[in-house]
Amino acid sequence: MSIKRCFKATARATAAKRRNKSLETKFSRGRRCQRRHYHSSTKIAEAGSIGHGTEPLVVPSPAFRLRLSQPADAAPLLALFHDTIRRVNCRDYTPEQIAAWKSGILPEVWAAKLANRWCVVAVDDADQPLGFADLEADGHLDRFYTHADHQRRGIGRALLQRVIEQAAAWQLPRVFSEVSITARPFFLSQSFRIITDQLVFSRGAAFLNYRMERLVP
Repeated sequence: MSIKRCFKATARATAAKRRNKSLETKFSRGRRCQRRHYHSSTKIAEAGSIGHGTEPLVVPSPAFRLRLSQPADAAPLLALFHDTIRRVNCRDYTPEQIAAWKSGILPEVWAAKLANRWCVVAVDDADQPLGFADLEADGHLDRFYTHADHQRRGIGRALLQRVIEQAAAWQLPRVFSEVSITARPFFLSQSFRIITDQLVFSRGAAFLNYRMERLVP
């Protein structure tokens, strides 16, 4: 790694640490928050959610299509989840938080949850996953991630639109989620509103995220 790239990586990590420290300090002074202790891998996923790392459309999209998930998607989607957190959410969370976020997710548990939820996957021409989103029966958008190499190409927007359409088909009044610092700007741009911010504790790490919702037309 060049000196310039090393300097930039160090600066990003330092900025993330300072940002989280500032946020945690504000909560310690008594700002309204909800403290929850999550022990399951699903709740860790919620801490970053919605990662999860998806931003507004700014460049042309490559060829992709949406389809419902299949059993064979479990392992590739878990790999996409880990990679997105490591490469995208690291902009806003410390290495210690990233390590906690990724840890303790059993592949068989991940696969079982995927099999029992409505899940839409964006795939390329080779049927390789570029992103995914899963929706629970009550309107909870649990996992929402776009591949680190395919950010800002309309994939997240297409996934979310499909989620809203499914919620409407189920006649749900709203879609709601726990949204990471990284994904917050994208969700705000897609007509979600912040209900509250909250600190989520798991595996020795504290995560700031946002409870957000969007009404279903």
